[in-house]
Amino acid sequence: MGAKGSQQGRLVYLFLGGILVVAVALRLGDLTQPLTDWFTWREASTAMMADNLPKNGWSPFWPEVSWNGDRPGYQGREFQTLTYVAAYLDHLLGWRDWHGRLAAMLFGLVTLTSLHNLVLRLRNSWDARAAALIYALLPAAIVVDTSYLPDPAMVAFVTLALWLLVKGLQEHHPVTLWTAAGAGILGILAKLPALAALPAAFYIVWCVPTKLARRKRIVLFGLWLCLAIVLVSLYYRWTVHLGRTYPPYHIAGQGYIWSDGFTEFLSKRFFVKEALFHVRTWLWGWPIMLLCAVALCSPPISGQDGGAERAKTEILAPWIFHVWLGGFALLYFIAAREIVEQPWNFHIASPAIVALAGIGFVKVATLGRDKYELGTLARTIALIAVLLASNIIAAKEVKQTFLATADYELGNALARLAGPEELVVVSGGVAGNPVAIYYSRHRGWLFPLPDDYFTVYMEDGEPSIMVIKDLIRRGARWFGIVKSAADLSEPPQTFDQHHGQLLAYLATAHSLEADTPKYQIYRLRAP
Repeated sequence: MGAKGSQQGRLVYLFLGGILVVAVALRLGDLTQPLTDWFTWREASTAMMADNLPKNGWSPFWPEVSWNGDRPGYQGREFQTLTYVAAYLDHLLGWRDWHGRLAAMLFGLVTLTSLHNLVLRLRNSWDARAAALIYALLPAAIVVDTSYLPDPAMVAFVTLALWLLVKGLQEHHPVTLWTAAGAGILGILAKLPALAALPAAFYIVWCVPTKLARRKRIVLFGLWLCLAIVLVSLYYRWTVHLGRTYPPYHIAGQGYIWSDGFTEFLSKRFFVKEALFHVRTWLWGWPIMLLCAVALCSPPISGQDGGAERAKTEILAPWIFHVWLGGFALLYFIAAREIVEQPWNFHIASPAIVALAGIGFVKVATLGRDKYELGTLARTIALIAVLLASNIIAAKEVKQTFLATADYELGNALARLAGPEELVVVSGGVAGNPVAIYYSRHRGWLFPLPDDYFTVYMEDGEPSIMVIKDLIRRGARWFGIVKSAADLSEPPQTFDQHHGQLLAYLATAHSLEADTPKYQIYRLRAP
């Protein structure tokens, strides 16, 4: 019996290894893509924080962007986790703009492995394999887990924490439980949406059988929760201090129910239309949502592994993924606008969606019959084909939506022209996008300045000219402009039409060093 169990264990992890290979293969194609895609704005700022970590003594407590010119660019941001890995890769291997994507992919593989092991412990190997395969094919995972964003680290730590929590309780292993506690705190520090998984953690503590009495488990969980609250509160109080003390006075996150107001959320119907757009088109897609619905509409029971043996067995924590989605629903209620405007925040719900879809996949593939029947095999292949086709198409559409190619080229041109320590000014393709500054490898300013509402152009003429003159006094020596530049006003204003007087001033008082179909670069003369 022991030999048979050992053989089954090797088979389970052989399947997992194959799925990891599939996941890597699906993600490698876009790994070296410049930060010009749909998430370009947030990715560039995250990448700048990785660049500035070594300059700030490798301290994760001073997240800093490079678009505040001659002043420190400290911001109120999440704890530096993914950026720390990316910065260390830069330190070891030399700077590469795709090291952040590589770090994200590695965290994504941690999520896939942890989710597989979590489902394996709570259900069975078939559901675990299906969940792992679906996560490998999931558009949200392919896209977000190859983006220079903090979310892959958050999801990885959270999923790892839940798996180790179950493992530690089952095996009564204190070191595993301490590791789970640390991973959970790191997940919340990595990004606050991790709190959506907190109800699932409590549910595990409540119902997973262990040698510890339930009352003692709850007390220990309460102590961990108090510690987590203290550490997370201290860090985020620090981030608020940074955001309020240093220009450009930015604290990440907006669009919460207490800031916008319940009436505003209600008038916008909690942005459900926008949320469904993201869910349907690229996050999870209809095939996965339908499989998830099958699991949600079915009782949480499963057959034993093995051919004809289908005796019903108890499932540990049968409602864990329902509870996880309930936690996300509460988060969405609180932060609907923030989530739909920065849709990578949905990714914290991806493991729960995938686990339920995996359960639904097995139910549809087997239809209650033997898992090794020919019909089951045919349905399994058909389901995989549908998921593969629909998910890859959805992921590719997002990854190949290039919004900042001109900014990327402008930044590289500035990197060639600007001398050491020279500061640059940039007007990106979309006002406020810092990609060109990131690729210039210099510090500089966005135009218009972040001190103002920097996604809408300021008044032309004397006000804008005075801003440029002031920046020259502070060390600006180059001004790069994307020719298709526009702001986010309604309707959008293009830079060349709105800033005619500023362009005339630049042409007469400064020298045009580069003029291509996509951008112009002026050499600013010092006073």
